[in-house]
Amino acid sequence: MTWFSLLSMRGVDRWSNLKHFLNVTTIEYADGTAYFDILRCLLPCIVQLLPKNSVLVNCLRAYTQIRMMIQMRCMTEDRIKRLRGYIKTYMDYCSHISTQYNKNFDFLKQHLTTHIIPDIRQKGTLDNYETRVGEGFHQEVQEAYKQTNCKDTEPQMARIDENLEAVARIRMLIDNASQHESTLAKTTRSDQVQSSSNATQIRGTLARSNEHWILGSPAAGITDAKGLADELVARGLVNEAMEFQNTLFNFLRKNISPDCVEDSHLQVQVFQCLYLTYQSLEDWKEGRDILRCNPDFHSHARYDCALVNTDSGMLSPVRLRMLFRCMTSRGPVDIALVHSYKRTSWKPKTMWEGMRVFERAQKCDLVMMRYLVRGVHMVKAFGTKDGREYLNDTIDGDMLLRAGN
Repeated sequence: MTWFSLLSMRGVDRWSNLKHFLNVTTIEYADGTAYFDILRCLLPCIVQLLPKNSVLVNCLRAYTQIRMMIQMRCMTEDRIKRLRGYIKTYMDYCSHISTQYNKNFDFLKQHLTTHIIPDIRQKGTLDNYETRVGEGFHQEVQEAYKQTNCKDTEPQMARIDENLEAVARIRMLIDNASQHESTLAKTTRSDQVQSSSNATQIRGTLARSNEHWILGSPAAGITDAKGLADELVARGLVNEAMEFQNTLFNFLRKNISPDCVEDSHLQVQVFQCLYLTYQSLEDWKEGRDILRCNPDFHSHARYDCALVNTDSGMLSPVRLRMLFRCMTSRGPVDIALVHSYKRTSWKPKTMWEGMRVFERAQKCDLVMMRYLVRGVHMVKAFGTKDGREYLNDTIDGDMLLRAGN
């Protein structure tokens, strides 16, 4: 593997529940989860290294789609139909690779493609399967057996195990809820006590229960529009800092009301973290993304991306550059300064199914926080000019479905 590919894996943006690799060629130990994380980010990193119209790229894409589909927590007939199509596509590409590269696909795990759909139909989704049965499980069996009357033990042991599992699940839910409340309490706790009533109002409304977002990690101190412009300069957005006060005031007057800013004076609080809650298309439950917009996150700048709700109905990613709350005469207003993306005509050496390449706009835009849908993972298009990025639709099942897979 070349230095280009090594730097590609290092250059992939970090994401929650996605392991970040500095060097994938020198890993001494990795489990299946680590290899799956590599697979989910692999195509943008290697597509420019392989020959044009490479069958390997398309084969990897089909295999990734299979892996994403079979791990979903809810499986419908439509999804099984899609899975069957991905398996057929994958097997066709395997045949091409066998012919072109003399690759032998006669190995154990390849057999998964022949029985995974019947297994899901008969036993449910894969999150219901259990791999813990082994020597370590013998201790649990022995403890359960000791609690029986040693006659007709199987039903008794099954009931004991069910009770233990129920207690463990309840305990886990309580612990998770406590941890979530503790995290929010730490996030929303003010670093400094402000005597100003406006400051108290700003800091007291970090979590607004009727909205699908929560702002976290507030920056120290309350500022104004001019202070925001200075912060933009510090973040390298010099062009955006020019005339930013007029731009912000016009934006508020247009989207809130003409009289929402009085006497050109506006108090603002900057935040560095955003919690976005959404309904997952995978299982229709509540999902949440934690997005960072921080110039110094563990000694590195980190500006995550999100999807914006637009009239076009298409996936519209943006990169967060600043999060702030304005205290207007109509109440607090949450706004994001973002870099928008637009589809580009540039194409990599090999196009794969569902591929989306975007090009980042030069100038930033202001967006109302209510239009942000959920987080999205963008991966740099290596081997081309800066600003071109792929939308990674394999971060989770919800994003895979939103992307039309």
